[in-house]
Amino acid sequence: MAQGNKTPMAAFAAEKGMTPEQLQNALRSQVFKDDKATPAELFMYATRCQRYGIDPLARELLVWRSGGQIIFYLGIDAWSRIANRQPEFDGVDFEYSPEEVEASNGKKAYQWIECRIYRKDRSRPIVVREDFDEVNKGTRPWADMPKRMHRHKVFMQAARLAFGLTDLRSEDDLETESDVNDVTRMAKLTMSPDQLVEAVEKMVTLVGSGIPLEVAQGQISQLNDAQREEAQALFVKLSNKPGPDDGDTDSGEALTH
Repeated sequence: MAQGNKTPMAAFAAEKGMTPEQLQNALRSQVFKDDKATPAELFMYATRCQRYGIDPLARELLVWRSGGQIIFYLGIDAWSRIANRQPEFDGVDFEYSPEEVEASNGKKAYQWIECRIYRKDRSRPIVVREDFDEVNKGTRPWADMPKRMHRHKVFMQAARLAFGLTDLRSEDDLETESDVNDVTRMAKLTMSPDQLVEAVEKMVTLVGSGIPLEVAQGQISQLNDAQREEAQALFVKLSNKPGPDDGDTDSGEALTH
């Protein structure tokens, strides 16, 4: 990815065919979701992307503001992709406790799950075991899918140790009893009419500044099908340009989640 003597931001911008300023604007809009990101925060973001082989515009590395600080975190799919692209990665397996415990909603969970990650440069695997009662957050995902969430959690902890991802957190780390309403999650979104107009206007501005359409569409690519069509029609109306699904623009990957 980013190479040579360039700063991470300059190197990533060159790879994307953008200027550093255009990339910074795209990150502020599509990753930080506001105009508050300082040059130092953008530098920290780009540096972590470079360190872990992350495309800064792929929405693998996300940010959360808390108490005036920013937290860098990953969803489960991003943890898996980063682990699999490590050259030392040599496989993973899980072991589940024979005993089950009560979770919630009448569901059962494993008392513990153990994850083993193998590295080609180590003679022994990295092993992490997590007990359900110590990692269960009590949030809705844990109530609905206790076994899956438990497995995700132990995998992320093992990957953190195996590959030194110590300055990254998981999406689950941010959740509270009320569930964090984080629109940066890779899920289908529903926007209010005003939010939809604001998102499309922002996309028009970014495209007008030279940022590629597949980058500028950001959250619009995560909308449900009906709202995405509405957003595309509004984009054409406001900019007189082909929508994200029209013309020669190859935005299929960005629209697939």
